[in-house]
Amino acid sequence: MKLTSKEAIELNIGEIWHEYYLPEKTARRRADTVAGYVSSAELHVLPRWSSLTIAELDRDDIQDWVDELAKTEAGPGGAWKAYKCLRQVVNWAIDKWLLMVGNATRGIEKPRCPTYHAPTLTSRRLTRLIQGLEGFAYAPTVLIQSAIGLRPGENYALDWKDIGWRDGAVRIYKTLQQVKGELHIDPTKTEAGERIVYLPKWALSTLHEIWVALGRPKGRIIGSTKPSQVRYAFKRWLKVHRLPKITMQNLRHTIATLMVEAGVSIEVVAAILGHSSVQTSYRYYVKNTKRSQRKAHTKLARILKPNVRLVPIAPTGPIEVFCEGNRRFADNCYRQRIAGNEPGRVKRLCVITTGLSGHLCMEAHCLSSTWMDLFNPKQQAHLRRAS
Repeated sequence: MKLTSKEAIELNIGEIWHEYYLPEKTARRRADTVAGYVSSAELHVLPRWSSLTIAELDRDDIQDWVDELAKTEAGPGGAWKAYKCLRQVVNWAIDKWLLMVGNATRGIEKPRCPTYHAPTLTSRRLTRLIQGLEGFAYAPTVLIQSAIGLRPGENYALDWKDIGWRDGAVRIYKTLQQVKGELHIDPTKTEAGERIVYLPKWALSTLHEIWVALGRPKGRIIGSTKPSQVRYAFKRWLKVHRLPKITMQNLRHTIATLMVEAGVSIEVVAAILGHSSVQTSYRYYVKNTKRSQRKAHTKLARILKPNVRLVPIAPTGPIEVFCEGNRRFADNCYRQRIAGNEPGRVKRLCVITTGLSGHLCMEAHCLSSTWMDLFNPKQQAHLRRAS
């Protein structure tokens, strides 16, 4: 039955949610998306706001509710998700019935959420993981994830026929979701998610060998197995074979990070991942790693070459240094660090080889901070421990 504006404005939040909003969204949204908002609504939104109408909502009350909820186990992320659920219901009702009422959900300040850094693998650890997949029942699924970083649901929904064996093209157009034990085939998360991704040659050749060895099967790559069973089997395999621990979702983060480190433009990375916005790739999938920073500094050093040589001031007072251990290290230390001082500054340099121990010990007397600057940090640490 179609309601008028006067009738709709008398409905409370609970009635709008159960009788109108939820049935419409269930018919139009993916099952996992609906399940997520149902959980948030039943835990946080409905217990607080179900008895109030839209006109009775107060902005300050909503802000206090969000701030208090952020301090509970829900955390800032759960509090903001609950607020968005309430805001979406209110906006939907106002637009649907053209309600002439103030929207109290506007202008709510978001609680600060801690930055999430997804664990990723280096290229060496990822190679080790791939090499350790031999004999794993779901190796093709993990191999695809390690090569092109699909959303896990997109990977689980892949059929063997979706892979082009000639050029390595993989057609992504659906996703497999498990909600409360039931499997649902849905379209991709966004329109940009429907795409074609190309497998690298090493992954394509390996997948083809597995496909032929299995007798050229048809149908879904994971068969009739549920996604939760694949995740558990993968976790168990990594633990038993002592391989780097990683999840299917974090393999997606790993691929995005490695592509950026390799110099791939962020636009191409976003297209491969199926993001509708480049900002999503920046915010969630690009990790600031030690390797990327070193690469940036190396590039900067190529154009930044200062011609000024800074020579430290020679220390005052006699210096007595004993180097015990590596003769070559001591000789280099003498030539590069000490020989530049004025004559007579170095009182004695004694080098004693201690065989295979490799232990290096230095004793320094009358060492000023200026003299310590002649050594690199590692040499300074040896000096401080010995003195």
